[in-house]
Amino acid sequence: MNLRLCYIADGLSRHNHYMLPWFASKGCEVHLLTDRPVEMPGVFVHRIAPEQGGGAFRHLLAAYHVRRRIAEICPDLVHGHNITGYGYWAAMSGFHPLVQTAWGADVLVQPNQSRLVRTLVRWSLSKADLITTDACALSQAVSNLLGHPGRIAEIQWGLELARYRTEPTPAVLQRLNPEGHLLVLSMRRMIPYFNIDRIVRAFAATRKSIPNSRLICFAEGPERPRCVKLAEDLGVSDAALFLDWVQEEELIDWLSVCDVFVSIPDVDSTPHSLLMAFAAGLPVIVSDLPAYREWVNPKENGVLVRPDDEQSLADSMIELLRNADLRREWGIRNRQLAEQKANRDVEMNRLADLYRELTGKGCRDCRELHKTA
Repeated sequence: MNLRLCYIADGLSRHNHYMLPWFASKGCEVHLLTDRPVEMPGVFVHRIAPEQGGGAFRHLLAAYHVRRRIAEICPDLVHGHNITGYGYWAAMSGFHPLVQTAWGADVLVQPNQSRLVRTLVRWSLSKADLITTDACALSQAVSNLLGHPGRIAEIQWGLELARYRTEPTPAVLQRLNPEGHLLVLSMRRMIPYFNIDRIVRAFAATRKSIPNSRLICFAEGPERPRCVKLAEDLGVSDAALFLDWVQEEELIDWLSVCDVFVSIPDVDSTPHSLLMAFAAGLPVIVSDLPAYREWVNPKENGVLVRPDDEQSLADSMIELLRNADLRREWGIRNRQLAEQKANRDVEMNRLADLYRELTGKGCRDCRELHKTA
């Protein structure tokens, strides 16, 4: 695939560490414009702004440097991740064809913060020749912001499914869960609208019924100290393990030993962690949100709960932890769903087809094909 691609994105996001090296491995010349110090295999990384400070001036300065660097790179296509922040820089570049990817909060949360932010989000979306999302519900939110359907494609980040195991190896089991506890897993960041505190409280109720249960939280984010203190106050600090974020291979090991996956945000699109849980054959308990309903059918492969209903969350944890046959049945269905809808090669090839269409199959004479807005 003979394309020169330029991404404007957070270099530390693991999502971009999936997408960009994938295209580089397929023969594309891939450039990343970012404010983060990072290295990616096969990717040319360009630092274009300081990470912090400067407010609106920082965005304007970054956009100026983005435009200059794009002129030097002369790409076939620019792709911004997400609609706010890096997406603003991509929109201000004036380059076409421009792809913008909505991640979730940038469309579902931030436009509600103020009229100014909503206007900026609409403007950023309007500059794109193609907008990608990972859920029908997110696509609808984009259309609502634009005021018309727009050109939107639903593309999953996808997984390397062969790496995921539905049963742990003996060595992994001995290392991570030698005592055979029943493990509830949370993999969401500790920020307010992901409601990790509610998971901790529901787990405290669960443990009263199932003393052998344990809660595993991968706990980065500002809410971590409060949730650790909450576990102590509820008397479950010995059973609630708050871990630092780890590399994907270690996450895959943890997924293989856990029994139930939980995610109860107030708003969300399709989280990568949900797809990982599916690939590992885990039953799930998730918020009753439009994007989650696209993946979870109650009584078939998971449970939908209101994010503020801690009692229902606890009851669902107890039911699943007590019923190994149900966990196995739902886990098999979720693995099948991952194979059908979350294969990274399939999803990235779909995106590659859209790139080819937008660029006229990768002609590099950008002075002729790619006019600035």
